Amino acid sequence: MAKNKKTTITYVLLSTHTLATGEVLKAGDEIELSETQAENLVGKIRDPSEVKAVKGDGGALQTELDAANAATEALQTQLDAAKGDGNESELQTRLNNVVAETEALQAVLDAANGANEDLQTALDAEKHMRNEDNANSQTALDAANADKATFTAEQLWDAYSEAVGGKTFEGKPLPKFSKLGKQQVGWLAIADTVNGTEL
Repeated sequence: MAKNKKTTITYVLLSTHTLATGEVLKAGDEIELSETQAENLVGKIRDPSEVKAVKGDGGALQTELDAANAATEALQTQLDAAKGDGNESELQTRLNNVVAETEALQAVLDAANGANEDLQTALDAEKHMRNEDNANSQTALDAANADKATFTAEQLWDAYSEAVGGKTFEGKPLPKFSKLGKQQVGWLAIADTVNGTEL
């Protein structure tokens, strides 16, 4: 019976993926895909049940694998005991089948473990990028606020200086803002108050 290619299954993305609509999905996001779409994204997606089997409730895949390994050992013991009595061929066939099943289970377990590691790595990378973006944004904001306060303080000083004719009450010329020294701190505080950025 042919598989229905229109049925969708939920998968977990292992890396960033852009949809045809332009929407960008991040690693760890879930995505609904048809079988055909899933075939085109092999290596970039993982079935959530595989991940859950390894992460959750005792690791169902590991339990199956342990049982298959035990069956392999039991059959090998029977095969060794049956040498020469004519039953070797049947036992060898059963042993080969169990070994093949064990290898298949190991492959699924390895893939699920790899998916978990890939997913964690991708999530860590996304988190690091977000933290970096936030830090860069904060640095830019701090620099913009500092520039704004300094400029506004100088602008306020220049306005004051112009309003009083550029001279002190004793008739001496007022210095430029850059030459104010400790008085700059006071004008920066005034600028902060004007801008509403005071602590």
